[in-house]
Amino acid sequence: MTDAIVLEGPVFKLKERRPVWKAIHIVLLPGKQLVYYANAEDARAQRRALTRPKVVLSAVAMGATGTEFSRLADFGPEAAAAEPPVEQPHYFVVETTHARKLFCVPAASYRDKWVAALNVASSERRRGSAEKEGTRRGSSEKEPRVSQPLLDATLPRSDGPSSASESP
Repeated sequence: MTDAIVLEGPVFKLKERRPVWKAIHIVLLPGKQLVYYANAEDARAQRRALTRPKVVLSAVAMGATGTEFSRLADFGPEAAAAEPPVEQPHYFVVETTHARKLFCVPAASYRDKWVAALNVASSERRRGSAEKEGTRRGSSEKEPRVSQPLLDATLPRSDGPSSASESP
């Protein structure tokens, strides 16, 4: 499975209906697909995914200039009420074809790595849609295919929630 992985690692995801953070292991696959697992062992074995793959539309760091999410309360009352899962939380929002989710990690560099990878994935998806649309219209020109940048493979790996709070 590691050949097909764009990025993977432990994160905390805000539960939808309760102000609680859940430690999970997320995997970004080629084709802009994001899959949630309970832990790294399940992810490596590709077993017991917590959800079906979600197609990534966009990702943004919480508090980034020009975003609608400058503070937790902007995400909703659950986010504002949830106790941070780590001492120095860094949040990011991911929009998929299914929903908008809030994630938390213990380091800004780790958050930024996720946001960059997710946005590369979503921009490639949009570019692919534009290429298909151009082909349908009979256009002979296609946008150049931009290769995905290599991501640093030094992400923390976790076999359980306890090490997810360690700095990457």
